[in-house]
Amino acid sequence: MEAWFSVPETIIEAGVSEGSTSSDNSKYIASLPDVTFVMKNGTEYPHKGRVSSVTGVVDAATGSLSCKATFANPEGLLYSGIQGTVVLPLSEKNVMVIPQTAVVRLQDKALVYKVKADSTATAVTVTINDAGNGKDFIVTEGLTVGDRIVTVGANNLQEGQKVLFPTAPKKEK
Repeated sequence: MEAWFSVPETIIEAGVSEGSTSSDNSKYIASLPDVTFVMKNGTEYPHKGRVSSVTGVVDAATGSLSCKATFANPEGLLYSGIQGTVVLPLSEKNVMVIPQTAVVRLQDKALVYKVKADSTATAVTVTINDAGNGKDFIVTEGLTVGDRIVTVGANNLQEGQKVLFPTAPKKEK
């Protein structure tokens, strides 16, 4: 059984930055991990699949490429037209991940409010890549490990504004 799905072009860009070319497409596909199919009701299909092709054209509207995965279907559980989610487990090492809610878009810039020692916010420009999970960005420039950033309400902040941190509720005795 075949399943068509989309992946962000950043996944392919990662391969390009490692030196892969379009002629290495079959090697790249072979290096991808097995995929999982999750049906609409949340049930995980019991057989893993393999990515069998990646189109060579990026959809300009979505910034994604179409891929095809092939799944064994010995019990006949999959039908043509069934919908679900194809999960392609990819990981990156030694990266900084921040929630998308922390990023403020200003024209062509991505900003994050860093909290200084005096608890005031200062905007810093960051370079980000989509983590592909709909919730996070991978920061490639602009922050260092240990920086404290505003993750909730960043769109409502102004430069130099005091940042209040929630306090832990007191436990009743």
